[in-house]
Amino acid sequence: MGGFSIAAECMGGQLVGAWDTDDSAVRMFNLGRTARGFSGPPAECACLQDRRNWHRLAGVDVLTAGFPWEARRGAPGTAGSGRGGWDFRDSLVAMCDALRPPFLVLEGLWDFFACPRRVQAMGHAYTRLGYTVVVREEQAASYLPQWRRRGFLICIRTDAWCEIERRGLRSALGQQAPNWSPTVRQAGLWNRRAEAEDVPALDPGDRARLAPQGTNRATWPWPGYSRG
Repeated sequence: MGGFSIAAECMGGQLVGAWDTDDSAVRMFNLGRTARGFSGPPAECACLQDRRNWHRLAGVDVLTAGFPWEARRGAPGTAGSGRGGWDFRDSLVAMCDALRPPFLVLEGLWDFFACPRRVQAMGHAYTRLGYTVVVREEQAASYLPQWRRRGFLICIRTDAWCEIERRGLRSALGQQAPNWSPTVRQAGLWNRRAEAEDVPALDPGDRARLAPQGTNRATWPWPGYSRG
């Protein structure tokens, strides 16, 4: 939670609002932003399906969301491939229709994107609203100390798409992301159980799971990974 807002603010953007149903995620989002000196409203524990909050995002340029596809991992408040997951995605379509942002960036596990039928059904919902849809695959290890395939559904409103083509920027949507491959220290990983006055830290369980000298190499973000 929050990666897009950090990138946007580094480029001169401003956070308008952030919601999550996980108290821990909200707390860490706010703690991390405060520690890094970012401004803007704090994140709130709220449900996207609650339409009473939507008006607060009116006029945003970029709407971002991570949609559920994690039933096997027991993600709170989601049903992954079940009805609950589709209810969330249907609400995203309705929110996009109501707010009409120029750009919509949706992110999820690659397991969802690996099925063309699911992606087509979701993409068609946005093309019917007048958006051009671009699908991208990214490896999280290029940005974070985590090895995980992620999928992105990027929706661009017609007028914004015409402006992209007028400026000759269409090829930028297919460019390869830089492979930064940061270590835990470089990424400034925060312990989910940290308090407001704590500095970024790993508890013993985190160290055992992420340390290169650990026995479970499947947890390494990339081959030859180092925490230094």
